[in-house]
Amino acid sequence: MQLEMFPEGPVKLGDALMELWKVEGVSTGFQDIDRILGGFKRGSLGVLGGVTTVGKTAFALTLAVNSAKSGA
Repeated sequence: MQLEMFPEGPVKLGDALMELWKVEGVSTGFQDIDRILGGFKRGSLGVLGGVTTVGKTAFALTLAVNSAKSGA
């Protein structure tokens, strides 16, 4: 007797991960951040913090430009 682990058939790991990590909001342009946050969502507030001269403003501007380019 053979035990079937996936009775619905083979599933590609990449397809399963893409469904799990789907961006529901506006993309930040950074895949890792989109996976964690799911993108920017209406009505949410994000806080970016760090010590001086580490690139907070440059990072925030890059997020803004990437979000604008995503068409939202």
